[in-house]
Amino acid sequence: MDEGGGEKLYDFSYNSNHASVFYGNVPPLWVEGGQSPPTPTGGGKGFALRLNGRDQYVKTNSDVGNIVGDLTFAVWVYGTSSSGNKSIISTVVNGDPLIIYWDGSQVHSSWSGNSLSMPMSADNWHRVAWSYSRDLSVIRLYVGADFAEMPCNTVQSFYIGSVYAGQWYRDWE
Repeated sequence: MDEGGGEKLYDFSYNSNHASVFYGNVPPLWVEGGQSPPTPTGGGKGFALRLNGRDQYVKTNSDVGNIVGDLTFAVWVYGTSSSGNKSIISTVVNGDPLIIYWDGSQVHSSWSGNSLSMPMSADNWHRVAWSYSRDLSVIRLYVGADFAEMPCNTVQSFYIGSVYAGQWYRDWE
C-alpha cells in the first residue's frame, strides 16, 4: 500500500484489482515508520492500515477474475493479543470459500477441504501467505519463511471472487 491515506487502494499491476476501505463510525488508522511492516528492498513505502478486527476491512472493488497457473495471496499482519478468530483474508476460489484467519496463536487456512495451520506470535509483524503451486500440486501456508504444505488436486485455472482483508466474506454472513 503506497497510498498512506484515504479510502482507495490502487493495484499498479496490469491486473488493476483496486480495493476500497470500509468501516463503521471510525476509519482505520494509516501507520508508517516503526509501526508499519518491514518493506522489501526497493519496494513499497512502508504504509499499513491498522484494522480493528470488528468493522474495518478492505475489499477489492470487483471479482479478481480468472487466474491460470499458480496462485498466491500475501499480506503483512500485526496480530494483537485478543480473543476470538480474526479474519486475515477471505474470498471464494472456484466456488469454494478460502479463509485465512488467526486465533491468537495460530494462522489457519481452509479451502476445498484442505486445511493448514502455522504458529504466529502476537505483537509483531509477520508476512502471511497462502499459495497454490500447479507444478507441485501443493498448497502452502506461510508465516514468515516457515510454511506448512499439503498435496492438492491439480487445478488448471482459478476464478477468484471479491477479496476481503480483515473481514469475513460478506456472502457467508
